[in-house]
Amino acid sequence: MDGKGTPVEFHGADETGSQTNCAYQAGGNASDGYPGFFDMPNTQAGVNQMLAWKINAVRVPLNEDCWLGINNLPFGGSTSSDYQSAMEQFVGLLTTNGMSVIVDLHWAGPGTDPTDPSLGQIPMADADHAVTFWTSVASAFKSNGSVIFDLYNEPNITDWSCWVRGAAASANCAQAKGSAYAVAGMATMLQAVRSVGASNLAILGGLAYAQDFSNWVTSVQSIPSLPAPLNGISIDNVAASWHAYDFNSAYTQCPSQYNQPAYSAPSCATAQQFAVKSGITDVLSAGFPVVIGEMGISAFSASTASHFSAAQLTVLQSWLDGLMTYMEGQKQGYLAWSWDRAQTPVLITDFTTGAPTPYFGATVQKHLQSTF
Repeated sequence: MDGKGTPVEFHGADETGSQTNCAYQAGGNASDGYPGFFDMPNTQAGVNQMLAWKINAVRVPLNEDCWLGINNLPFGGSTSSDYQSAMEQFVGLLTTNGMSVIVDLHWAGPGTDPTDPSLGQIPMADADHAVTFWTSVASAFKSNGSVIFDLYNEPNITDWSCWVRGAAASANCAQAKGSAYAVAGMATMLQAVRSVGASNLAILGGLAYAQDFSNWVTSVQSIPSLPAPLNGISIDNVAASWHAYDFNSAYTQCPSQYNQPAYSAPSCATAQQFAVKSGITDVLSAGFPVVIGEMGISAFSASTASHFSAAQLTVLQSWLDGLMTYMEGQKQGYLAWSWDRAQTPVLITDFTTGAPTPYFGATVQKHLQSTF
């Protein structure tokens, strides 16, 4: 709810570049015409195109090493102060325009080897830096109630106990580049956020890249009773972050570039079936809000669409539209990955006009503009 107690439903997109450009490109993504830490123009003109789509929420992924200024990041002579200032200014621009902003720990890495910075996703947040990261990020944004904290992008572990509490370096919990590392659990990161007085909404993704919520409710409800040092943590203002892509056929049964032509006949589970299979209905029944932090389909250009028949393309678009409609029926929110021209699947073909990509972008834009 907003500050007046009015329910808020997120309908938005994921910005990209803020987790990658600081790690790979001096001066940012100059090749795309927008040098800096973002792929999109981080200006009022750039935000206006989002507003034209009737977007009211934007997810901004962060790079742990760039924010903290460790392991030789940010790249190209920038400093952590430069990176933090850029993120804070962009978030301020978005919230000034009436948008909610989700900031998430997207790229991270354990250790202090300057030759091994965070250049991608790891299975779960690292104990080496995640607490310091969230203590700093929460301190920076705690005075802005429109900022939401997504504690870790896409957990890809199998142990719910590790997900909650974290663990010392153990191959049974998580490995990065073939080596086990100490993991920071969701409770550990939530404690870091709350310890600096940040009461902002915190969202927690499930297992299997934030698509498995089979034990999410029990795990979250266990947090207040954890022993020291993880004692006294409240789960007030906590929600679930679900990621929904057509290509995860274990849940969606959709045709995609990963299982086509095995799925030669057009087929997708309904949004309700998908929610049941993922465990989302259990989360909602327990009274926790849910936001789809990322969603997308495999057809977003002529070349990607060529993998599918016309009937399959219709099925994929209908599945995506049905997913958005389902979430609205539950009074819950969603964001589409991504508001970019490079990090696929992409929603737009042009930052200046906000023109949508075929199939994916066109479906999301049409839905938003006809519904809100």
